[in-house]
Amino acid sequence: MNPELLSTIAVPLPPGRLITSDEGDGGVQTLWLSDGTVSAELWRRIRDQHPRSGVWPLLLDSRDPEDSDFRPWGSGELFPERMSSPDDHDPADLLAKWWATHTAIDEDDDMLPPDKRLAITAPFGQTWPGLAPGREDTADPASWPLSTQNTSS
Repeated sequence: MNPELLSTIAVPLPPGRLITSDEGDGGVQTLWLSDGTVSAELWRRIRDQHPRSGVWPLLLDSRDPEDSDFRPWGSGELFPERMSSPDDHDPADLLAKWWATHTAIDEDDDMLPPDKRLAITAPFGQTWPGLAPGREDTADPASWPLSTQNTSS
C-alpha cells in the first residue's frame, strides 16, 4: 500500500496504524490496521471510496483472540511480494489443481486414510467436477446494503 493513498480517502480512517511487512527491507507498508472494530457504515463508506482511492476495507481476525499483536496482521507477517494478482489465475485451473493436490493419495505421508480423504470430496472422489454453472447477476453487488445484523450462529 502506498501511504499516500490514505490521503485520497474522503472518509476519516479510524484510529490505527500502518503495518509494515516483514518482507524485504521492511519498507513496504501493506495495510492500515484500525485499533478496534469499525461500524458497518464506516466500512461501507471506505469501500465506496475504493474507485478513487484504491483502498479496500477488509474484515480480519487474528490467529489467537488472546494475542495482543493481532498476528499475523499486526505483527507484519505479510508478504505482498509473494502474492499474485487474482487476474493472473484462471479459477477453473486453480481449483482443479487444488482438488488434485487435496485428493492425491500418498501412503507414506498422508494424515487421513485414502477412504476418509476421498469421502471429503464424495461423490466425485479424485475427479474434479468442474465449476458449478454460473448465472447472471440481477444487481450490482456494490449497491447491496450492508447488514449490521449478526448472522453467525
